[in-house]
Amino acid sequence: VITAHNGCLQMEVTVHGKMAHAAIPRTGVDALQGAVAILDALYRQNARYAEIRSSVPGIEHPYLNVGRIEG
Repeated sequence: VITAHNGCLQMEVTVHGKMAHAAIPRTGVDALQGAVAILDALYRQNARYAEIRSSVPGIEHPYLNVGRIEG
């Protein structure tokens, strides 16, 4: 991937958890908490991309887009 290149990198991430009763959550693993940590890291990186300037007309800077979440 090259900065200011009009390209696309697609990734699929799977986060696993372990079911637990809501009254005793410590017996499980919340996959959504793991997903939130990943999303936070991705969006922090996306904020850094806004500081990069492209010399390609129509492309201001790289951008990261989360297109779909399933659960």
